[in-house]
Amino acid sequence: MRLLALLFILFPLSLFADVGPRIYRVGVVSLRPLAFVNHQGDFRGIFIDFLNDLAKKEGWQLRFIEGDLPSTLQGLREKRLDLAIDIPYSSKLAKEFDFPKTHFITNWGQVLTRPSKALKSLVDLEGKKIVGVQNDFFLIEFINQSKNFLTPPQVFVAQTEEEALNRVVQRKADAAIISRLFDPERLEGLMLQVHSLAIAPTSLDIAIPRWQEPSLLQTLEKHLLKEQANKASKYNMALEQQYGEMRNQDQSSVFLLLGFFGVLVLFFLGVSLVLKSQVSLRTADLEAENEARLKTEAELQFAKEGLEARVAKRTLELTELNQTLEQRVKQEVQRRLEQEKLLIQQSKLASMGEMLSMIAHQWRQPLSTISTLAGGLKVQLSLGDPSPEKLDHCLSAINEHAQFLSRTINDFRDFFNPKKKQEKVVLARLLDQVVGLIGKSLETQSIQLVQNYAYKQSIVTYPNELMQVCLNILTNARDALDEKKVSKPKIILSGGEAEQGVYISISDNGGGISDEVMGKIFDAYFTTKHANRGTGLGLYMAKTIVEQHCKGSLTVKNTTEGAQFRISLPLNMAEPI
Repeated sequence: MRLLALLFILFPLSLFADVGPRIYRVGVVSLRPLAFVNHQGDFRGIFIDFLNDLAKKEGWQLRFIEGDLPSTLQGLREKRLDLAIDIPYSSKLAKEFDFPKTHFITNWGQVLTRPSKALKSLVDLEGKKIVGVQNDFFLIEFINQSKNFLTPPQVFVAQTEEEALNRVVQRKADAAIISRLFDPERLEGLMLQVHSLAIAPTSLDIAIPRWQEPSLLQTLEKHLLKEQANKASKYNMALEQQYGEMRNQDQSSVFLLLGFFGVLVLFFLGVSLVLKSQVSLRTADLEAENEARLKTEAELQFAKEGLEARVAKRTLELTELNQTLEQRVKQEVQRRLEQEKLLIQQSKLASMGEMLSMIAHQWRQPLSTISTLAGGLKVQLSLGDPSPEKLDHCLSAINEHAQFLSRTINDFRDFFNPKKKQEKVVLARLLDQVVGLIGKSLETQSIQLVQNYAYKQSIVTYPNELMQVCLNILTNARDALDEKKVSKPKIILSGGEAEQGVYISISDNGGGISDEVMGKIFDAYFTTKHANRGTGLGLYMAKTIVEQHCKGSLTVKNTTEGAQFRISLPLNMAEPI
């Protein structure tokens, strides 16, 4: 019985023997001045002071464990940590862990470079050398965004922010990406420029696993709201000091200071109740002002985050626009090529009509002569047998004109025969062929053609296309002289050798081209002729053939008598002038 009674006494005592302060294991992602380890190995920072104050009030014991972001999050998942600080909030992490409804502090990634022009957007970092801290949230987010760049940047990782910044200073990298909460004092003397770009705006908070008791989250939220509302709290004072490093304070000095203020309060309370009333009223006013300030700061923060979101959205839109620009350029080039093919076809149809007209001019006189000879021979036969000499003369003349007609057909057939290969040609012979094609047409209209060209060297070019250009210019000169009713019309076809190649000059005495027309003369579909006589494609195609196909140049100017066209060609198209 005594033993049983002793067990009843000792058993409850054994239950309470192991009860002690609640111990929480806290994961710390280092970021000065929010949380860091000083040279003495002590944990310091705004987050650390916040949790130490709360632990003191709640009777907790805290064990801080330093790590990077991936290892700290894994520690929460594997229940090796009870909570973690300096965790960037995201909707993805919010599905795994609990966060206080009130954010601890907002943060984003900032870009630092050597002094330069301001960066307009993240697209300005295309193809640059970028450095950041290993496993840093903002560096990872930048890498994800840069996948949309046409030229992805080269990304390097450093172990610390100081190492990353020094790489930029030493010109080993073009820009560094670090947290905007990085201690400003540590930037002094580095001569680096901070750009107004925001990478992945977020907030740094306390993350709690879902398996933790709800009371822990409630306690953290309650204490955080109280700290933010109190203007004199360590939390607010640290933020106002621009995130300066928290200074160690002697605990005994704190108690002495609190005692001194207690004596002062008692003294003032004892002196006058009126003063106490005034202090109370003033305190109420300050609380109202503080609430108004907090509301304004919240509104400003909301507006700022909205602006940052719009900037990020616009940056993404510009990146997507840049990606589609190349495709649109290709489509436009293809459209222009198709349009040029259509213009060439229309030009060929117009040239065929002109050639038929030239053939008619070439054939008219020989056919008339053949008809006259045949008629005369028929008359002689009707009067009696002609003499052998006259018969031989008539037949020889008919045969000669028939041969002329045959040669004319061959010349025009060769002209229309498409030759896509370059050929080595004697330019004087090519111009003689051109004169043979259009000469009769000029004689019919009483236009004097002066030939004054001489070449010692042959050239490599596309002969048929070059003949088309010369015929087109000569035809335009003929039509201009006919339209202006020049009394003694004349066309001068000349040419020779220049410094870097050869040239062909075609001029007339038709009075020249007006200034109004001169600037449009090589435009597609521009013509001064009647609709039945011109399409506006001749000179446009002539310039295209000379400059794009034959690698030369085609120019025009007015002389004292009329217009002068000049074709300049290289000796070899592989060496354009």
